[in-house]
Amino acid sequence: SGTAVSEAKTEYNTCYVTLSKDFLTLFNNESLEEQKLCIYSIVNSLTELDSVQTVKFLIEGQEAPSTEEFDLGAKFRRAPELIAGS
Repeated sequence: SGTAVSEAKTEYNTCYVTLSKDFLTLFNNESLEEQKLCIYSIVNSLTELDSVQTVKFLIEGQEAPSTEEFDLGAKFRRAPELIAGS
């Protein structure tokens, strides 16, 4: 079993991405740098769309919890400094 995206919808310039609970298990076993790359690879990709300015993660339809380093329930904005060649 792995992480699945069960839904992604955009409302008022925020894309709500619903992930399976497996995401948290995998995410929490990664280094801080890998966690940051995981989050912002999704955020930076989705914010390429004109209709998306922020991304909010949900787990199984519920607000994502905080981890030691990230408030996964927050709305994330694009981080161009993490894009190669920027």
